[in-house]
Amino acid sequence: MASRRDATGSLVGLAVFLAGVGLLGITFKFAFDMFGVPQGKALGLTKGQAIDLGATGGSFADIVIHLGVLLVMAIVGSLVANKGIGLYSGSLHPVEKHLIPGANAEVPLQEMDAPE
Repeated sequence: MASRRDATGSLVGLAVFLAGVGLLGITFKFAFDMFGVPQGKALGLTKGQAIDLGATGGSFADIVIHLGVLLVMAIVGSLVANKGIGLYSGSLHPVEKHLIPGANAEVPLQEMDAPE
């Protein structure tokens, strides 16, 4: 069975897919920046000073919250990209063909004349 692609649906699907990939790229950039910070600096620790458990615990909580936000961003980006793939593949419409009696080739249904 032959198929035909809808140009508008393809473009919208491709744009949504690229938006999802862009969201994933931003998520990976944020994660790269977050994990590039040394552990001592991220937790508010300084060499030679006593550990302030309140400040360190607060910094640790901030890190856990940031990880949760990164996880949500990654899930949303992948869902948007998946929706774009679905829209793009949904823009492919099958074209039904029927055999004309006495003819050797198939003719698309849209090109056949109505019976007289």
